[in-house]
Amino acid sequence: MKLHTTKKGDRMAFLQIEDLTGQMEAIIFPKTYQEIKTFPKENDVVLITGKTDKQEDKLQLIIDELQSADTLPRIDKIPALLLEDSEIEESNSMVLLHLKLEEIYDLSKLQKLHALLKEQSSGNQQQANIPIVATVKGEFKHNYKGICLGRDFWIQNAEATLTSLKSAGFDAEIKPKSELLMSIQA
Repeated sequence: MKLHTTKKGDRMAFLQIEDLTGQMEAIIFPKTYQEIKTFPKENDVVLITGKTDKQEDKLQLIIDELQSADTLPRIDKIPALLLEDSEIEESNSMVLLHLKLEEIYDLSKLQKLHALLKEQSSGNQQQANIPIVATVKGEFKHNYKGICLGRDFWIQNAEATLTSLKSAGFDAEIKPKSELLMSIQA
């Protein structure tokens, strides 16, 4: 990570990021730089939200959010989260979304998933009390971990969401919360 100070004295950063598909430069502008609490070290796994920008035939990622993968709620860490969260006590189920590795790298598929889940949450976080837990199928076989998606992606109706997910070609199932929690704790 290369730090830079703007003419106004604000801090920003340039990073070289990579995943299984390749490398690219990423930029953290001053406003975002101020919002990031912990900066990654070299070779840290992170979750990045942003947009791409093409400058002189060079693709760059403009980072809007950056979060260490270690801070994301994992399926093996959510029993306590779920048991203490009174907002979802009334929900007895969760939607388990099984993503294939190639789906994670398919931008159009991810955009479709994003739009579908946003539609199912109806933009009302008070009524959307059913969490979505995503797992990645593929090379990880039995070793996969799940991630509980953020509150923005929780839904109101598990059956309707399951139907929409399957119609869009996603592999998903509804799991009773207690069954999912028991399998996590086992």
